[in-house]
Amino acid sequence: DEARRVWRENQPGSDSIMDDLGRAGFVDVEERMEPFGCKISLRKWQGMVRRRFWSTFSKFSDEELEDGCRAIESERPPDQNGEVHFEDRLLFITARKAPDSG
Repeated sequence: DEARRVWRENQPGSDSIMDDLGRAGFVDVEERMEPFGCKISLRKWQGMVRRRFWSTFSKFSDEELEDGCRAIESERPPDQNGEVHFEDRLLFITARKAPDSG
């Protein structure tokens, strides 16, 4: 839960990005969320966490990351092939360059 909190606190909101695009002169600024199913070996996922593959993990001790790895296994028990399944989401923000007014 702590890693999720740190990640959320360090992500700009889509509203902020969309406002920046509008101020920069872009028009038709829109956002779209695209969910997609993912699966990965539990051991591989835990190894990535231990190696701090996201900068979010840079502030955590080895012990805290081990706690997180145990939490992953508890929250998402692997299937018979040792894989965990989850839904990820990508947020797409699109915009058009405004036509020149001159």
